[in-house]
Amino acid sequence: MQLSLEKNLLSIDNYKQIFVLDSDLIQVKDIKVVGEKFKVLYLDGYKIVIQGIFKNIQLGDIDDELQNNYEKK
Repeated sequence: MQLSLEKNLLSIDNYKQIFVLDSDLIQVKDIKVVGEKFKVLYLDGYKIVIQGIFKNIQLGDIDDELQNNYEKK
């Protein structure tokens, strides 16, 4: 599985299974993404690309807080 985040786009390649796909929560096996205004731009059996405001990414048991430029005003 490969994950990349650039500005307001998140790409997950070779994801295993989608559990939740909502406007504020995306959860695939081993990855949980929390934020706001999520919009799926691309989805197939191999890759998912999401646009939105990302606040937290949990990989397994690891939490990484994200600073988003949209929140800094």
